[in-house]
Amino acid sequence: MAPILRSCGGSICQPGDDADISTKLIALLEIDSDELKKKGAFGYEYLCNQHAIEDFQKNYLSLINTMLISNRGE
Repeated sequence: MAPILRSCGGSICQPGDDADISTKLIALLEIDSDELKKKGAFGYEYLCNQHAIEDFQKNYLSLINTMLISNRGE
């Protein structure tokens, strides 16, 4: 997940680090609306170009099937 977030301009927070999370959220909230729209458009374009919906659907279905199979064994 981290490579996807970094590639599309997202931020990574350290798990359990409240100060890190709050610092990054404050920085995000301070971005003006034009820059926020640019970041959103960049992220959307990246995801559309690099991660096809068909791949997402296939991986999601595989995850569901794996969970169903593992639940049958319980």
